[in-house]
Amino acid sequence: MRGTTPVKFIEDNLKQAKVTLLDNYPDAVRALAQGRGDAMIDVIDFVGEQMNRFKDVKWKVVETPVDVYYCSFGLAKNATGLKDWLNVAIFEMHRRGQTDALWVKWFGIKMLNPTGFTPYF
Repeated sequence: MRGTTPVKFIEDNLKQAKVTLLDNYPDAVRALAQGRGDAMIDVIDFVGEQMNRFKDVKWKVVETPVDVYYCSFGLAKNATGLKDWLNVAIFEMHRRGQTDALWVKWFGIKMLNPTGFTPYF
């Protein structure tokens, strides 16, 4: 998809690939579902909801990711109270299964690379 980090990866590592750049995830997933492309390199979590709209397509997601990255919060170094509160709140969300449930709600699929959690922070 135009403007995403996989474009550079494809340019650097898959030089013979024929690339069709589209402007948004719905168009990219629809193109694959309609047979106008063979593969897509991107963050699977971002396209899960779109993939679920094409029930007749037998999607294949490779088991070994090209890369895994995690998002985070940025806080001021002296915001220890907020940091401590967030650590406890996020831990509780994980412990109660809320993180997994929210992930499915918003991305339409389960996490392929769960982050895990620990009470030691």
